[in-house]
Amino acid sequence: MVCDNNLLAASHAHFAKVIESLKPFPACDFNQGLDARLFTKWHADLLADLHAPIIRFSLDYTGEERHVALAVETCCEAGLPASDIRINVLIGFNDTPEGALCRCRAVVALGAMPCPMRYQPLDATVK
Repeated sequence: MVCDNNLLAASHAHFAKVIESLKPFPACDFNQGLDARLFTKWHADLLADLHAPIIRFSLDYTGEERHVALAVETCCEAGLPASDIRINVLIGFNDTPEGALCRCRAVVALGAMPCPMRYQPLDATVK
């Protein structure tokens, strides 16, 4: 499991080193998610060299669909199946239930798996 708050903001040399270190493992999961806005063909090609990578992006707000769709398309072109891509969908933060459902449906239309993530403020007194 790879946990990094913004791996794609790192240098290409660092990203390549991380990918190289993951090659011996039978699978890997980029659990913290990758920033679809920074994702390129270069990243996808390196990820495609891994065994069974689970790629995660996020679709937190309406208007980000274009970035996520392009990232999923780039993964698929590199040989990474859309079915191995998870998209975290933030729900309940500055949106409506209809907007969240629309984003989840957009993820399904891409062939990826939506992972709804309910927003809960840290100072909430009631769930």
